[in-house]
Amino acid sequence: MEQNNNKHLLYAGLAIIVVIILALAMPYFKKTAVAPTTDTVTTPVPVAAKPVHTATPSAAMMAWNATLKKYANQSVTFAADCTATPITQALKAGTTVLLVDNSTVSHTITISGRSYPMAGLHYRPIVLTGKGTTIINCDNKPNVANIGVE
Repeated sequence: MEQNNNKHLLYAGLAIIVVIILALAMPYFKKTAVAPTTDTVTTPVPVAAKPVHTATPSAAMMAWNATLKKYANQSVTFAADCTATPITQALKAGTTVLLVDNSTVSHTITISGRSYPMAGLHYRPIVLTGKGTTIINCDNKPNVANIGVE
């Protein structure tokens, strides 16, 4: 019987030693364990940027390409700081001009006293009426571009 008691004491002693070793080793396991991380990066795509060529272009990209082609020499593009491109151009009365907000910043474009709110990365076609110089303002910046209407 005494032998059984000695065996039980031996096993209990070994179990206690293992628990102590594991308890002392836990901080080291925590330091080396690395939790997986996921990073999400969202990059806005400028409206007037050259499209990325893919094997099968989306319907939206095909529509945007058709719009750019249609208004190739009849558009004004606005940057985040309201810089306009081109600054000047000459077009005929009745011409449709494409206003393009090429930034993520919303703008208010004013042409001949009429305001056009522009959400970032959006465009809006307008028709030029009347002859003379049409001055274009962006937000609180006057005369960022002008169009000579013939």
